[in-house]
This record gives sequence, structure tokens and C-alpha cells, in this order.
Amino acid sequence: MKNIFTEGWELRYEAEFIAHNKDKIQAYICSPLRAATSAEVQRNMRTARAYMVYAFEAMHFSAVAPHAYLPVILDDDKPSERALALQIGLQMLFFCNIVLVCGNRLSEGMKGEIKYAARLNKQIYTFNTEIYSEVQKIVIEDEENSELVSLHLGYSPLGSSCPVTNFMQTKLDVTVLVKERSNAVSV
Repeated sequence: MKNIFTEGWELRYEAEFIAHNKDKIQAYICSPLRAATSAEVQRNMRTARAYMVYAFEAMHFSAVAPHAYLPVILDDDKPSERALALQIGLQMLFFCNIVLVCGNRLSEGMKGEIKYAARLNKQIYTFNTEIYSEVQKIVIEDEENSELVSLHLGYSPLGSSCPVTNFMQTKLDVTVLVKERSNAVSV
């Protein structure tokens, strides 16, 4: 598996996305933004961008994550601006075919997005078992169809809070496994 997170990965993604997917948005990235410090918020924004790139490269989905960019112009700590950002996000979610619930925790904003997606009968993909169970509960509590939620373990970077590191570790694990198999002696 080639390293998709090479230098300039964000710029490459933006250029390809704009050039090839301007009219078709398939996936909505649902991941945490809020954090205790501004540095952590910045990290969460960058992580959302990494999820978009991974969805594009590994799953062949054009994806959007409004929280990857909106906090640059809207202050999440100001209630009116947060409300506007959430409204913009829900409008973008409306036009997507599926929702990718990324990371390893659910924020309150994410829970609202999941409920909205379920009401719209959108497919909801999760990437680790804990999040899958939590999302199932949210959808069932909202009296929506729990079959909308599915678990996709083959895309582990999307179930991680640090997809770039997770991708590199997965690549390393596969390389080690291949080397071990090639060094195995059959009797």
C-alpha cells in the first residue's frame, strides 16, 4: 500500500477534489472538532482533512468535512457562529449519499449529525466497534432504522483519532507480515 500522506497531501487533495469532483459530493465526514485548547481544535481540523483524503484515496469517495475549514472563519466558541457552522454542516450533509463517522469518540455535534442523517435515511459507515455500538444506540433511540449503520473495519485509519499515524502503522504492519511470510520456511 503506497503512502498517501506524502508532503503536500492536503494541497494535492484540494486540487484533485476541485478539478474532478466539483459537482458530486458523496460522503460527509462526521468527526470531532471541539477541544479544550485551540491547538487541539487545529489538530482536529487537520484530522478531518486527513479523513477526507483517506476517503478519497482509499475508498474513492469525494468527501466533505465543513469543520475542517469553517473554524478558520467562524468562531466555535461564539454560540451564534457555532450555530451557523452546524447549520452549514447539516446542509452539506443533506446533499451527501453517506456519512462516514470517523475517529474514536462521539462529540455532541456528531450525535446531532448522526440523528439528522438517520432521519434522512442516509447510510452511516463506522470504522471501529465501539463507535458502531454507540451510533447504533443513537439511531435506535431516535426510532430510526438501525440497518442504516454499518461497520467497516477494513479502513482502520478512519476509526482512529490520528489517521496519518494509523495509516503509517498499518502500512508498517503489512510490510512486516509480508517479510515474515517470505522468510517462513516450509517443511
